[in-house]
Amino acid sequence: MGAGFEVVAFGISLIGLLLATRSDLKERIVDDKVSYGLIVAGAILFGIEGVFSNNWNHLVLGIVAGIGTFIAGYL
Repeated sequence: MGAGFEVVAFGISLIGLLLATRSDLKERIVDDKVSYGLIVAGAILFGIEGVFSNNWNHLVLGIVAGIGTFIAGYL
C-alpha cells in the first residue's frame, strides 16, 4: 500500500471526526449516521488495506481496536 492510500484514509477519518465534533458542539450529541458511517468506513478501509497488502492482520487489529475503544468509552 502506498502513501496515497494512507492520506486518503486519514482524510476520510478527519472529515468524519470534524462532522462529529461540529454536531457535538452544536447539538450536544453525535448523530448515529456519523458514528456508524465512521465505523463502516474504517472497516472498509482496513479491509481494502488487508486485501492489497495480503495481510489480514490489519483488518483484525482494526476490529480489535474498535471493540477495545468501545469498551473503554462505555466504562
